[in-house]
Amino acid sequence: MGPSLMCSLLCVLFSVQLCHSAKHSYDTDVIYRWQFLDYEWPDAETRSQFVDNGSYIQHNNRLGNIRVFNGSVYVTVPRLRKGVPSTLNVVVKQNDTDSPLLRPFPNWEINQGTSCDHFRFVNALEIDPNTGWMWIVDTGYYPDDSVRPEGEVKCPAKLVIFDLNTNKVLHEHVFPGLVVGYGTFYLSDIVLDFTDHEVTHAYITDMYDWKLIVYDHKMNFSYSFVHPSMDPESGFSNITIYNKTETIRYLGIRGIAISPDFNFVYYTALAGLRMFRIPTSVLRDFKHDSVDFAFNTQKVGNKRSLGEGMYCSQKNNLFYGAPRAIYKWSLADTVDVSLPLPSNVTYSSQSLVVNEEELNWIPSLTIDVDKNLWFTNRPLSFVSEQNNSQWNYFVMRTVIGEKGYMDFSVESKGLVQGAVIYQLSVYILLISCALGILLSHVQ
Repeated sequence: MGPSLMCSLLCVLFSVQLCHSAKHSYDTDVIYRWQFLDYEWPDAETRSQFVDNGSYIQHNNRLGNIRVFNGSVYVTVPRLRKGVPSTLNVVVKQNDTDSPLLRPFPNWEINQGTSCDHFRFVNALEIDPNTGWMWIVDTGYYPDDSVRPEGEVKCPAKLVIFDLNTNKVLHEHVFPGLVVGYGTFYLSDIVLDFTDHEVTHAYITDMYDWKLIVYDHKMNFSYSFVHPSMDPESGFSNITIYNKTETIRYLGIRGIAISPDFNFVYYTALAGLRMFRIPTSVLRDFKHDSVDFAFNTQKVGNKRSLGEGMYCSQKNNLFYGAPRAIYKWSLADTVDVSLPLPSNVTYSSQSLVVNEEELNWIPSLTIDVDKNLWFTNRPLSFVSEQNNSQWNYFVMRTVIGEKGYMDFSVESKGLVQGAVIYQLSVYILLISCALGILLSHVQ
């Protein structure tokens, strides 16, 4: 075999390997799918009782946010309508079905109780993979008075820290009324802020009251910021997917993410395309006021489409959901945070990551320790009770090869060295081929 032919073959093999890797990074798997959500009941009689008294109305249960830890998938089912028996759940692993039951987490009692110590309306949650602590945000009561069960008391919003290793509540913070108002609010998403690999703050979006809430973990103290960048944008009154239209004109700040260096928080309104960022140095200090917030707020550009969920990787890539798609936005730039901040920072690199036939609306995304992007997928609107012959709710996963923003685990030294050696070997072979061809021509 001549050197020219050998070099050509190696180039082809190397190109095929690269193409395969790129393709594999965007393959999407349906992990779970449901026509309707159902639960792991204590017994059949209990389920019948819940159905009869309206405590379980099947078509009023729809997927919310998702987090993954130690092989378990946790999902919320926000109580936007009557008949949701459990608002925080873990998916029960069943080998014989891809439509498993949801098990109320950590138990039935805390999801069904009527006191303010129980879970009332959970949508936002986050899990610190370094400690196994789950941060659970409970809005406290049904945001819509018309769907609140008769006699149900209004409870203040709270943040619960739960240890998944010991199955114990570690801490609970009840938000004061001046921080999370007494009127209409919806605590929709949360990110954690770290200093020296320890959580110091949590940032929570309030989609109905157009507010960014800050929780200082060490001080056990909360406060909030309000700014026009959190308001809905004019011109975005409705959104339509598959001929289903929802009104979103009043829905403000929803999506939130934090950079892996923990210098910036990114946020966007559900009714709008504009993406903003604010330095965490402003958020961490409760003495900063709305003037400080306004001075330091930066617009970073426009998303390609409306959407809810978003999540940042260790490589500073922001993944965000859109109608029937998921995009990746590279947030890397050279802005010096010690200098006066410009009002606009332009990020131009946005690429399509997932565009599968099954995709509809993406309320939540997360990244696991194995560098997979997980997300929930559901219809934009509530499904009708007659719509029981098609798949409506999905938990899906795609390989992205990037760790999540708060994953501080160190890569296996052997694996890293092996990857480096492999790449060097390929390059050496290619260089050898080129030299061989050059020498053959000289001779």
